[in-house]
Amino acid sequence: MIRRTFFVSLMLVLSSSSVALAQSWGTNASEHSSEVNRTFTYSCPANGPLGSSVYGTDVYTTDSAVCVAAVHAGVITPRDGGQVTIRILAGEGAYDGSQRNGVSSSAWGSYGSSYAFEGAAAPAGGALIEASWTTTAVDYRGQIGQAVSIHCAGNGSLGGTIYGSRTYTADSSLCVAAVHSGKITATSGGTFTIVMRKGSRAYKSTSQNGVTSRSWGSYDSSFEIR
Repeated sequence: MIRRTFFVSLMLVLSSSSVALAQSWGTNASEHSSEVNRTFTYSCPANGPLGSSVYGTDVYTTDSAVCVAAVHAGVITPRDGGQVTIRILAGEGAYDGSQRNGVSSSAWGSYGSSYAFEGAAAPAGGALIEASWTTTAVDYRGQIGQAVSIHCAGNGSLGGTIYGSRTYTADSSLCVAAVHSGKITATSGGTFTIVMRKGSRAYKSTSQNGVTSRSWGSYDSSFEIR
């Protein structure tokens, strides 16, 4: 099957944290496919049509229509529209299709780049997990798209090992990864949300916020911090 991507004209308006894009409901994120970890905000007009293609669940191929994917993810409704923010992610080996909120997304195989929505709601009824500074996400391995709220107590130790940057291997310390990503501090602790993701082909080492993560090759499960 050959998929054709139709590009529309975009009006760029710079903001302090991302780029605001005014577009139609058929606009996808293909032009940002190489800008991994950058965020972009899209404005979706009210009363939008849902006919454009979407591939994936929670994590979408960059040639998926952003506004339609936002409805699928539960971030907006087609009647009201609104602004949505995506984060560009690395490509995945496979994308699962599903039926959500009146939108059917399609399954797809390997694709070179992805995106996920910032601030997507966690599943209803999710409990707050009190994590130690050595707790990892291995208990949620393979539960793709599951959001879990984590609380780390203050005066924590940064001795736990983490692998990756922004997206971490599931066996990385949750609290240390949250410090690395800037969501909490070791002194104060705090609450944050992780979203489970598929494994990646490689994880990059970076030094941020007083924590140096390690690099790693292929791993079967990941988590992203929000």
